[in-house]
Amino acid sequence: MRGDLTPKEAKMIGWRIDDLAGLAVTIGYIISKKGQAMRKDVEDLLGEKLPGWKVGLNIDRYIRYGYLTQDDNAQLYLDWRTRAEVDQKALIDMLLNAEKQATLPMESSEEEDEFDDSQKEPTSEKKGNNL
Repeated sequence: MRGDLTPKEAKMIGWRIDDLAGLAVTIGYIISKKGQAMRKDVEDLLGEKLPGWKVGLNIDRYIRYGYLTQDDNAQLYLDWRTRAEVDQKALIDMLLNAEKQATLPMESSEEEDEFDDSQKEPTSEKKGNNL
């Protein structure tokens, strides 16, 4: 959204965080498909992360609230509210950054290994037997 939306503000407008995430993914997907996408493709995409019963309801809600529009061929397009309220460039940048962070390989450093070793209990050999 243009500007910041605090969790309290999001709650007050009646949207759950997963509904907002679904809207962000849907808008990002439609943008990536040059401004139009088949409803079935969007449903499949959202179905990977949301319960199946909720996918259709959310898309209908996005249409009803003016974020998306659908033609007779079940093609989805961005509607007036998306253009007015969503900073599309910032959304795409955030989605790309999230994807980049998710695909970075885990780096194992010597510092992590040293930290792990320092957390272990010393053995009797290391302690020395002072009997």
